[in-house]
Amino acid sequence: MPNNRGRIISGELRKRIIKTPAEKEIRPTSDYLKESIFNVLEHEICISDTNTIDICAGSGALGIEALSRGSRECVFIDNNKTAITCINENAKKLGIHDRSFVIYSNASFINEKILRFFKEERELLIFIDPPYSDTDLLQSIVSNVRNIGKICKKMIVIESGVSFELCPAPDEQVITKTYGKSKVSFLKRN
Repeated sequence: MPNNRGRIISGELRKRIIKTPAEKEIRPTSDYLKESIFNVLEHEICISDTNTIDICAGSGALGIEALSRGSRECVFIDNNKTAITCINENAKKLGIHDRSFVIYSNASFINEKILRFFKEERELLIFIDPPYSDTDLLQSIVSNVRNIGKICKKMIVIESGVSFELCPAPDEQVITKTYGKSKVSFLKRN
């Protein structure tokens, strides 16, 4: 498979190919890592009861995978114009553009207003996947995301480099998995 392609692992869009940005500063989540993330999620939440937010979305692969597995709607956020174009093209090609909201924005400014895009209030599934080297951006996003939907249940999935350390709040549970050079933290608040 060429470098600028990925695939959907499971669900209604299973085996469909998605385009990924060819820019070197965008690191697509590998199919192996994506499958590993969703294997953990399947035991922790009911994806079909969620609304999804994909932050630093790149190709939108994580949000698209969630939509394929039954998530109702997804907001994709990225500050790279090539990534935004790629997400829009993927959503249109896959027929999910009516459940997808694509926002060109700096992810560190994310706040409660993001919830206005969703038609119904549901449990939130939030993916955060910034460049591994930008731990300041990651800390800023995690801090802001913790304050979104303070009263609703949410699962935050953070993909980072192995050196990133997450300190859960008293009302949060964390599961951490390491896959080669990647660490995935699953932060759940009931």
